[in-house]
Amino acid sequence: MNGDRQSTFIAPAQSIYLRELSQRVERLEFLRSDACARRDRIRVVFIDRLIKNTVLEWCDSFVMDIDASASKSGA
Repeated sequence: MNGDRQSTFIAPAQSIYLRELSQRVERLEFLRSDACARRDRIRVVFIDRLIKNTVLEWCDSFVMDIDASASKSGA
């Protein structure tokens, strides 16, 4: 049972980082909506790229967190 709790535990610094990434995507989605309303294709493409990079950054942090927890548990 304790093993289950440890696997779902997120360190406070990691949690803050994930919240920051979520807020960044929310702001970018707002800017994208504005760019779509103004029919600014160049801005939309640029913002889409920023959103993609932010999601990839989140994926990288998630994988690094899993790798770190796996090495700590001796797996």
